[in-house]
Amino acid sequence: RGYKESKGALLVTRDYKPNNLIEVNGDSVRISGLRIDGPDKEIGERRDARPRVSGILSDSYDYLKVDNCEIFGWSWAGIFLRDSHNNYIHHNHIHLNRRTGLGYGVTLYSYDRPTDALIEANYFRYNRHSISGSGQLGVSYEARYNYVTRNTTSHSFDMHGDAEKPGSGTKYAGNEIRIYRNTFNIKNEGVVLRGIPKKGAWIYENNFLGSEQDVAIRQRNYWGNMHVFDNHFKGT
Repeated sequence: RGYKESKGALLVTRDYKPNNLIEVNGDSVRISGLRIDGPDKEIGERRDARPRVSGILSDSYDYLKVDNCEIFGWSWAGIFLRDSHNNYIHHNHIHLNRRTGLGYGVTLYSYDRPTDALIEANYFRYNRHSISGSGQLGVSYEARYNYVTRNTTSHSFDMHGDAEKPGSGTKYAGNEIRIYRNTFNIKNEGVVLRGIPKKGAWIYENNFLGSEQDVAIRQRNYWGNMHVFDNHFKGT
């Protein structure tokens, strides 16, 4: 992909079954240089009007690398990481994953094991959330040198909160989040944490070209353990 103007091999489906086009079934897998084209590029009015589908799923396997791919058209997520440790997602074009209530470029879940990823130097556009964490205490991510533009109606980088789940009894939103040296060329919210990250969140040296400070970075539901410094905002 990219060599002599090649667009890369195309993997495409217009079907909603199976729910994932590529399922990782081992550690230390690399997926590189592909176009991974899914069946659902619409926003839609309802979250589950169509089945939930993802481009790549890594469930209970570690050390996944995804690079130099174009990943688009998935109702749930372009890349879905669950109980999956030490992943590296870099130099991809991830777009048009924007289904109402879902629509993630990269999403991370933790049920039985920690899930984490370094997400670096990707081009994100037209995703509902470009990066999303489910909020369990085992979820962490580091995002750096990414470029986000032409977002849909929601914010770009996210960590859900356990407090949003009935009966959870916690104030937490994931474990550790590091977001730095990214560019957000959008008018709406850039980063939203929906609770308190257990270890902490560090958000620094980002460029928010279209958003002022009170819009660009927000914490909801509960407040604390979030460190914000040396960012540049619209008009500064």
